[in-house]
Amino acid sequence: MKRKFLPLMLSLLAISAAESAFSQLNYNTYGATNVAGTYTDLGTAGTVITTANFDDANSAPQNIGFTFTYNGTAFTQFVLNTNGFIKLGSSNPSAANLFYASATTTTGGVFNSALPADANILCVFNHDLKAGTLTPEYRVSTTGTGTSHVCTIQYKNVHDSLNGTVASQYDNMSFQIKLYETTNVIEFVYGTWAASTNASAFKAAAVGLKGLDNTTPQLLTVTKASTKAWNTATFSGGNYTGNAFNFGNGTRPAPDAGRTLRFTPALLHDATVAAVYTLGSIPKPWGVPQTDSAAVTNIGSDTLKNVTATLTVTGANTFTRNATIPSIAPGATMIVGFASYSPANAGTNTVTVTLGSDDNNGNNSASYVQVINTSVYSYADANAAGGAVGATGYLLAKYNVTGAASVNGANIFISNSAGAITKSVYAILFDAAGNKLDSSSTLVIAATDTAKYHSFVFPKGPTITNGAFYVGIAQPVTGYFPLGFQNEMPLRQGAFFIRTLGGTTFGDLGAAGNYTYRLMIQAVVSVSSGIFEHVAENNLVTEYPNPCGDVATFTVKTTHPEELIFNLYDVTGNLVRNIQHISTSEFKMEKGNLPAGVYFYNVMDTKTVYGFGKLIVQ
Repeated sequence: MKRKFLPLMLSLLAISAAESAFSQLNYNTYGATNVAGTYTDLGTAGTVITTANFDDANSAPQNIGFTFTYNGTAFTQFVLNTNGFIKLGSSNPSAANLFYASATTTTGGVFNSALPADANILCVFNHDLKAGTLTPEYRVSTTGTGTSHVCTIQYKNVHDSLNGTVASQYDNMSFQIKLYETTNVIEFVYGTWAASTNASAFKAAAVGLKGLDNTTPQLLTVTKASTKAWNTATFSGGNYTGNAFNFGNGTRPAPDAGRTLRFTPALLHDATVAAVYTLGSIPKPWGVPQTDSAAVTNIGSDTLKNVTATLTVTGANTFTRNATIPSIAPGATMIVGFASYSPANAGTNTVTVTLGSDDNNGNNSASYVQVINTSVYSYADANAAGGAVGATGYLLAKYNVTGAASVNGANIFISNSAGAITKSVYAILFDAAGNKLDSSSTLVIAATDTAKYHSFVFPKGPTITNGAFYVGIAQPVTGYFPLGFQNEMPLRQGAFFIRTLGGTTFGDLGAAGNYTYRLMIQAVVSVSSGIFEHVAENNLVTEYPNPCGDVATFTVKTTHPEELIFNLYDVTGNLVRNIQHISTSEFKMEKGNLPAGVYFYNVMDTKTVYGFGKLIVQ
């Protein structure tokens, strides 16, 4: 998945439905799944549904065989439309030719209609459909016993029409709608499709559920790019804003037989932890105290009162914090904050937020794994990147420092997006007021740089004292996607930002409300660089070049070079190189297997410290 930021009714039935149905469709993205399944043709089971023709026609009302409750209303019948949808109830939709105005647009059709007659519609594959090389058949069969019946409505041997200049993609298509008694689950199941001999082309269908009208709360749509496999289809609340359910043949895959889109209705009282907001890596002491929060969503159909939430930290550190959300309306998301805590022990924590009991306890908890360390800030956890993103300008993460820390560099996840190869990026650092503090050298991205973190060095290593800073990736031109991200929904506010080249303000991606990009940008910090970079009159060591490549040369002002010792430390204070018995006032240190980054050194003998400083290795 690649993403790019932009610069910044009046029948008696309908009245009854309006009075008894929910203000929000009681099927939502949390209860929708895309799974592999089995397609079983009905054969001669059940009864054939007759229509006046196979092009644009509605059937007579058909019996479901049991009471099916949809969006708060009980239905026992449906009307089949030949263009890939059914309408629950006994009345017809507003027109028989209800589909998009053209093969490649999303104007007109079922989801855009505001007419009262076009309510309570299930779109399994809404497109301009007709007869192909075989005669279509529509059939309904209800099976099962007791209160566990299943009504299967089948379209067989239908064909997508020539629409304008876009040729038919499939000679024969088959698919089913399944309605489940008691649970009121809906399934769309797709069979084997026979491709036409026409060239592969993009076409758009409408797939999903519609309630009372075409407003966002009453729509649940399924989206897929035409070149993507059907198992990549995703669910969204509201109408299409980009891709519809796009399809084609050849290079545009047909469904795998049995591909199933399942819709489970919302329960009365059901809250879920949509996201846990904490850091994936916390450097102590600069990253503490830590204040965590969580996004809690009411995916039920009733307002929830006094929802309890508990934050539990286990592992290297243990903490428990409690909070209460006074009220959450159906479909609403609330951010609950917890009192801060200060993890003291290095190691791995699991941060879990758990809600009190409700009608579905299976979604009442979510966790985030974090590492307490001595040098790295990160929002990203150990999970893989979920996609790539780019922007002309700067994409940034904001971190806060307690005390004084030197920001020595940034570890940035370079995506494996093919378009980023040979393109240039560098790391950038701003203070809380938006002033540029430092930048790294430029990286021309090679294939070997991708799908992993790349370490960028800030030569100055500026000190941040009791405040915030922004660190991120600079992209000079548009058209490629160099930065990896993890999905987070809803995206937290106050963490991820965009700034244009030459701009002076930061745009909060979380506040925009339509991004899901947890940017994979780490900040590398250490004890304030002023401690290491202090050059007193008796500092008798110089080094060149700095930054260095394969070799750094050191010169010591001493007439007694016997038994000189050189020590090199990484930003966490670990000794990574030790050279003894130097016995010469000028000596060299080879980079060897040292990773690029910021290091600190001193030169001494058994009696005297001759000097110290910071060395940048490229």
